[in-house]
Amino acid sequence: MRTIEVKNGVKQFGEQCVLKNVSIQCESGHIYGIVGHNGSGKTVLFKCICGFMNLDDGEIIIDGVQRSKKGAILTGAGIIIEEPAFLKNASGLKNLDILYRIKHRKNKAYLKKIL
Repeated sequence: MRTIEVKNGVKQFGEQCVLKNVSIQCESGHIYGIVGHNGSGKTVLFKCICGFMNLDDGEIIIDGVQRSKKGAILTGAGIIIEEPAFLKNASGLKNLDILYRIKHRKNKAYLKKIL
């Protein structure tokens, strides 16, 4: 059973503490909702879980393995946070190539064909 667990997650931007000792455990096969006002930290929490941001303190454990603080992107999940994000200074092909590599795919000819 897959699990995603956040233990005492803390994330600050300057003096503003967006996540203050957040703890949650989610198991596969269940539906969870994260509710809060705009600016309450929901998106920041998901960006940390996905590996797009790092917690300042606390830990994220996925399937019993602590996610490293440097460059570990959550794989095997389909995620859209807020709106699709693209690297503005990269071509469409380069943006797709980055997503393709996250999925450990290597057939660039197929990537160009579907583009």
